[in-house]
Amino acid sequence: MLWLSLWRFICKSPWSTGMAVLGISLGVTSLVSVHLISQQVAAQLSDLRPSQLQRYTHYLYQDHLDMAAYVAMRRAWREGRFGRLSAMAPMIDDQLVMDGRLVRIFGVDLIGEGFTQGFEEAGDMQREAGTPAFAWQGVWVDETLKDTFDRPQNGRLPGSAGVVVADIGVAQEILGWSSEQLSYIALTHHDPWRKVRQWAEQLLPGIGAGWAQPPLEGIGLTTSEPPWRVISAGAMDPAGQFGKSVLFNVSALAVLAMLVAWFLIYQVAVSWWRKLRPTLERFYLLGVGWGVLGGSFVAALTVVGLVGGVLGLFCGRWLAQLLYDLAVPSTIPLSLDGYAIGKGLFSAVGVCLVGGVWAVIHDRFRSNGGPFVAVALVA
Repeated sequence: MLWLSLWRFICKSPWSTGMAVLGISLGVTSLVSVHLISQQVAAQLSDLRPSQLQRYTHYLYQDHLDMAAYVAMRRAWREGRFGRLSAMAPMIDDQLVMDGRLVRIFGVDLIGEGFTQGFEEAGDMQREAGTPAFAWQGVWVDETLKDTFDRPQNGRLPGSAGVVVADIGVAQEILGWSSEQLSYIALTHHDPWRKVRQWAEQLLPGIGAGWAQPPLEGIGLTTSEPPWRVISAGAMDPAGQFGKSVLFNVSALAVLAMLVAWFLIYQVAVSWWRKLRPTLERFYLLGVGWGVLGGSFVAALTVVGLVGGVLGLFCGRWLAQLLYDLAVPSTIPLSLDGYAIGKGLFSAVGVCLVGGVWAVIHDRFRSNGGPFVAVALVA
């Protein structure tokens, strides 16, 4: 009977119900559309650096770095002097003018752990028809450089304009360096919070831009001559970090839409509770506690919020696709993933719960009748 009365009241209040659904759906639409666009932009920012290099967290360099210094550093790492380092590799990173344009050359150790398989798989997935199989002397280039090199091309680098990746020896030949010269030593520092950081980045795109990389442990950077200097991966990509920080700020602004939705839900909840007060008092006289009455009222309000949340998910996906296509004409379809769905529905339910509970508690304080509803709801 209680739920039937609440349902009848909702059906007889189309304007206020419609306003509640509209407020929640607009808030979720804003939240989801910004989330989907931010996810896509963050992925493109990550693609600016070849995916095979994204495993590294820090870079070591010194004046006139050569292979002998790398071998000495690697020997010290194998002796267990560098704490939580899980990977170390020599790197080539320099720029070269080719056909009137600036090209960035990356040289990596293809024989090192994890590189051969990763690059061969990337080449297989993105190799054009008629292109020969993987070649150790080959290069990976982006689409704009496919006609620049006469070397074998193992595949394409998505999203990396003006970038070439090759084995260290090949990169040294392209740059005209000696076989002993290096740019820096790439390191992977074990981070026990890595999974949490990845989860947070999926939930709030760009939040990782404000996190400092974990410090290196056990490396005497100033005890050698010339001294070693360390730089984090984020500092090596300031444009990408700045872009992600902008994405996070935009996502934070989208939360303001949910704040407006909360004010609207609170006003609707106050209005509904006052109109339902005579009916609820009759149920109280029949033996139904105020905790059950308040909980049922908040639950009914939450159901209305869920309807608005589901509507906002679809509208948010449509709006995100529309805005993304206007800004970056492409055929990339944006889809709702678990993070976007959970974020939208959780926000809708949370706004309704907070708004409804606050309205009930506020009225119970003013009327000072019956048990304190918040205690009953928690119990």
